[in-house]
Amino acid sequence: MTFDSTRLNQRAIADEGGWEALEADYLPAGAEGRVYKSDEGDGLTVLMARFPAGYVEPRHVHHDMEHWGVVVEGEMHAEGRVSGVGDYFHAPIGVEHGPFSYPNGCTVFVTMRGQTGMQ
Repeated sequence: MTFDSTRLNQRAIADEGGWEALEADYLPAGAEGRVYKSDEGDGLTVLMARFPAGYVEPRHVHHDMEHWGVVVEGEMHAEGRVSGVGDYFHAPIGVEHGPFSYPNGCTVFVTMRGQTGMQ
């Protein structure tokens, strides 16, 4: 979807379908996402990420990207804290973070700015 800066942009995605494998050099197989907005030269990517029960995202750092997230379903365990529905996180550029674990599965709304490395 190309975004028009002169009007409200909306995109509807049905509950079924629309999920694709999330691929990035730091992500093990198994995570899925729905990309709402890909970087169109403005450095902004917006997506919903879904992690299956038992998934562990290893400790990592992004040298060219920062990201924010809000848990919308399940729990995210990271750095001694359990984040639940409505909880927020921010990972600045160059700051090592994780590991993140999702013992019962989790869905997170994510916004990224910079070079995401996502495919």
